[in-house]
Amino acid sequence: MNGNLNVCLVQMDIHPKDKQANIKTGKLLLQQITQKPDIILFPELFSCGFSEDVTSLAEDEDGESIAFLKETSLLYHSAVVASVPVHASGGMVNRTLWVDEGTIEDRYDKKHLFFGCEKTYFTAGNRAMICTKNGWKCRSVTCYDIRFPLWCRNKFNRQAHTFMYDILTVIANFPSSRAMQFDTLLRARAIENQCYVLAVNRIGKDGYGNLHQGNTQIISPQGRTLAQVPNDTQNILEYTVSAQALSDLRSEFPIGEDWD
Repeated sequence: MNGNLNVCLVQMDIHPKDKQANIKTGKLLLQQITQKPDIILFPELFSCGFSEDVTSLAEDEDGESIAFLKETSLLYHSAVVASVPVHASGGMVNRTLWVDEGTIEDRYDKKHLFFGCEKTYFTAGNRAMICTKNGWKCRSVTCYDIRFPLWCRNKFNRQAHTFMYDILTVIANFPSSRAMQFDTLLRARAIENQCYVLAVNRIGKDGYGNLHQGNTQIISPQGRTLAQVPNDTQNILEYTVSAQALSDLRSEFPIGEDWD
């Protein structure tokens, strides 16, 4: 890790099937930025949300939603992380993209598809994505994934004394009815993997009428909420995560040495 990392999480209402309105919202919220971000996170399916005809909203990687992510990464000289429905060879996928300086550096197709509508439309992926920004190793997962600790599991190389990742990014459409589970699962993933968790969730109603309240937050490796956006508000969350605090914790409490 090369020093601290400035992050910006965008908590927004996602209008079902209205890409132009959602992209406009994203642009307006980012105008509130007060410090240069190293990483910007948008919620799951930020440009269209979930709805019955989400298949009609899928894009190729030259689509307008992905073009916005590229433009944003160039404008703020930041890595941008967001998910978009994408046409792939095996079918439509819920694809998280890591975009930096206008280039797609890596992709993650959501592995754990929520039972019901999501399994109807999307094809599951099976490859993890870990990208690096300023020496920080970032693992990306999507919403329902956080219920599966083995999939999110960090690793420790005893010979090199290094961790597989330092930050777990979670982009979500987690409904208000399960807000308590969302908070609990995020804390568990931070503690057991000895990493920061950056979790961005949407607000408002999706295309099925499910209500979302947000709970966008940054959690320390000890499971403490370091910063949070007020629920039910469109806003950004800016925070600087500390490399020294993470390094000190891992040295003082070396649980990686005992991981199975």
